[in-house]
Amino acid sequence: MLAFDWKGAAEHFYHLTSTVTFGFVGAATPRTLRFTGAVIALLGLIGMIVELMVEVSSELEVRSAHSLSGLHIVMQSAR
Repeated sequence: MLAFDWKGAAEHFYHLTSTVTFGFVGAATPRTLRFTGAVIALLGLIGMIVELMVEVSSELEVRSAHSLSGLHIVMQSAR
């Protein structure tokens, strides 16, 4: 939401953090908050894609192992 600045979310979040946090907020602006939000969302998306790929490949390995073991049993029984 911060990256797309939906309904001024970055500005609202900036004003919230500047009033709630103690001391100096620093050089943060709504634009840096949008950039940080976009980076976090991108990293999360990359992590989700990697996890899905690992899960799908492990599922395919399990299925191929089951089919190969079934084929091995059929070959032995045919002898």
